[in-house]
Amino acid sequence: MRNTENVILQELNKLNDEIFRLYYSGYHKEAINEANNLLSIAKNKLGQQHPSLSIFHDNLKYIRTQPVENWRSNRVNMQLTEKKDRIDGIKRELRFTEISEGDVTLSAEAGTPYQNRKLISILFGLALITQVVLITFYFQFKDIYLNRYQEYNPSAMLNMEEINQVENFIIPELREKVILEAPLILQYPELPRGCEVTSLAMLLQYAGIDIDKMTLAAEVKKDPTPYQLKNGKVFFGNPYNGYVGDMYTLQRPGLGVYYGPILELAETYMENRVVNLTGGSFDDLYYFINKDIPVWIITNSRYKKLGDNHFQTWETPTGPIRITYRLHSVLVTGYDDNYIYFNDPLVNSKNRKIKKEDFEDAWVQMGRQAISYLPEGKTLDMILPNDNR
Repeated sequence: MRNTENVILQELNKLNDEIFRLYYSGYHKEAINEANNLLSIAKNKLGQQHPSLSIFHDNLKYIRTQPVENWRSNRVNMQLTEKKDRIDGIKRELRFTEISEGDVTLSAEAGTPYQNRKLISILFGLALITQVVLITFYFQFKDIYLNRYQEYNPSAMLNMEEINQVENFIIPELREKVILEAPLILQYPELPRGCEVTSLAMLLQYAGIDIDKMTLAAEVKKDPTPYQLKNGKVFFGNPYNGYVGDMYTLQRPGLGVYYGPILELAETYMENRVVNLTGGSFDDLYYFINKDIPVWIITNSRYKKLGDNHFQTWETPTGPIRITYRLHSVLVTGYDDNYIYFNDPLVNSKNRKIKKEDFEDAWVQMGRQAISYLPEGKTLDMILPNDNR
């Protein structure tokens, strides 16, 4: 069992950060409940006189009195269950973490100054980092935090360099609605299974690169494993390793390709500029589109979560893999409160739209696969907030 106070403070601040994510997503009542729970956990773990309690108490008071109806309530739009799972995971971590008696005086009398100067510096830094999500409100609360810090540790010197770094940090704002004017390229008739390279061609052309789908189809890495059916089992290639089967005709076996070979191919045209968003939050896609940068993704052709009957397992040279013939790829071009917009290489109409929840469910089920790029002169910290990188 770990017994460092620093670990507990880090976990509490992580929990605090998740609660504000919940709050900013419009789940006001849930955020109040979790903030109450956080304060109780902090009292139990740190003792009644620990200086961090006042910070958590102020956060609870703020959440209670400031409904978030007009502030990004639908912009950071992870599912409520996903948010609760993350919060519950941190709570489980805290449940098995205790402070040793030598770390802090848990039964200090009221008014006893807190002596751990190094810890206060860490605590104050963590509190400031946590409040980055409240950067719009930060300046009106700064004096409160500084006064409290000096009250608990009057002899400590304030590190103004750290304060200035936080003040100069800018959280990227998300616009209400963004729909990009990206090229639409159809995969038919030349590439009936070529949605992945066709969507990549849209992305590259949007970035100003003169390239066509047929060139990309020839260049994308292939998995040469032939299709075989033995004893009721399918033996075929692995789309993580390369394009599987024939993309030029439906008369021969084929499937498609996943993000890895597409990312490698994109790198040959935009060296050191391709960004792999695979495995991240769907919020990352919003942030890129918000900066007028479309995103290539893997989804399914129904744009909603599929039932198990749509999947089967293949044997490949690198092991079994679960696949669906509903595999599809599109270029995401926009969002608003209710819909995701995208260019579909199967449909001759720009900026097709699907409900956000369904679209995200399909993307998550297909492995959260996404890539984009950095325009000339832009860096990742200009696009994504710190906690998304």
